[in-house]
Amino acid sequence: MDVHRPKPIHRWKDLAKEVGIIVLGVLIALAGEQMMETLRWRQLVAEQRVALKDELTTDAEAFYERAAIGGCLDARIAAVETALAASGGTWKAQAFFGDAARREAYRAPWRSFPSQAWQNALASGAATHMPHNEAQAYEAVYLNVADMHQMNTQEEIARLQLSDLERDVPLTDVSRDRYRKALDELKFYASGMARLGEEGLQFLKPIGRLPPQKDLDSFMAPDRRDFGACVTAPDLR
Repeated sequence: MDVHRPKPIHRWKDLAKEVGIIVLGVLIALAGEQMMETLRWRQLVAEQRVALKDELTTDAEAFYERAAIGGCLDARIAAVETALAASGGTWKAQAFFGDAARREAYRAPWRSFPSQAWQNALASGAATHMPHNEAQAYEAVYLNVADMHQMNTQEEIARLQLSDLERDVPLTDVSRDRYRKALDELKFYASGMARLGEEGLQFLKPIGRLPPQKDLDSFMAPDRRDFGACVTAPDLR
């Protein structure tokens, strides 16, 4: 029986042709794999953008709110400080927020400031596959989100220090100093959150993540009832 041996390559030209075919095949396979990888990342980034848009709508509303009511909270704090200074040995509870049934010395919104979508974008690697400017904008926004969340928590703790002022109570030097310290803390948090809110809105603008004005106006309706004419809409131009 005849055995057909491989035909020997006699010329360098034939060898180069064989090698070229192999290299071309490898390159085609690598290009296909790279294309599939690019498409996979493109899809993941698109999914993360949708999640970020939903999450940042909530955060943007909170940014807008704190920027809009910052002056209102400053005025309420000043009113409580004035009343406290004018009080003798007894504090007389007042309706600082225009609601006789709720005589709080201080009232501010409590918001969640979510950030899970951004944490997911970082953990999945999607953030690193976004355009550099876009990823930087998200990072800046979420730094403000984290600061706002922390300050809102501390604000609530300071507010609780004034809970006794919701009713008539005797005043001592010790209690008066405690209330003044709480008011100083609230002043810091109110102004700080107003500033962070303004900054956050500016970070959201270039990446198109500001909610429509009509949605922001609707979100602010309860605040306008609580605070009245002092609510000042931030300039989003």
